[in-house]
Amino acid sequence: MSRSHLINAFIIHRRDFRDTSLIIDFFTEEYGVISAVAKGAKRPKSQLKTSLHYFSPLLIDCYGKNELLGLKSIENNGPIQTISGKHLLTLLYVNELLNRLLHKHEPHPAIFSAYKNLVLAFASNCDIEISLRNFEMLLLQELGYGLSLDIDGTTGIEVCDSEYYHFHLEDGLKPCVQVSSSSQLVSLNGAVLKKIQQRVFEDKEVRAAAKFLFRQIFNELLQFKPLNSRQLFNYMKTEDLTDAK
Repeated sequence: MSRSHLINAFIIHRRDFRDTSLIIDFFTEEYGVISAVAKGAKRPKSQLKTSLHYFSPLLIDCYGKNELLGLKSIENNGPIQTISGKHLLTLLYVNELLNRLLHKHEPHPAIFSAYKNLVLAFASNCDIEISLRNFEMLLLQELGYGLSLDIDGTTGIEVCDSEYYHFHLEDGLKPCVQVSSSSQLVSLNGAVLKKIQQRVFEDKEVRAAAKFLFRQIFNELLQFKPLNSRQLFNYMKTEDLTDAK
């Protein structure tokens, strides 16, 4: 990133760096996920500090050619969003997915656009589960795991509504030999799978099935390493705070 210009971005993670600085992970429209050092950002009078808002659209200017860039300037590019409760926790989960699944410096304009819309929807207190399921499905498609949930991967024909199937990342759907609650793979019948494919997330049963299916897939993509955001949910005392994840 040798030429100075402003980039559309959101902050998805930040951490302390030395005594007065921060390392910030940005999700940008042009370059995907990038990391930059915000020198002196922890100082009380830092100009950078005033614009370090999560979930608010930003314009940033970075310099350098290495993987870890330097943050030259940052400014707000829209309203500062105030998001709390379940919506906040869910966006923290989404941020962690992006930071761990997307390759650095690889643009994903469709995901960026969907993320921007998700933040706006959550700021308006939209239905969490419907919005999140749609985002997760798009994320999987953009990662190269487009879900074909209406086709039997073994035979290449349409799934049977009454039969149960397992989803495999490499091979797609395969009929269950038997439905077992002990299996790490989610068992879903063909009728529900077709509705997930069609994104019929207004249906409560479809939302619940998609939640467990997507969790299975993301766990595998993350090599079963736990998400910090899920650990945070486990500390929350209010039972419904984890419904969407």
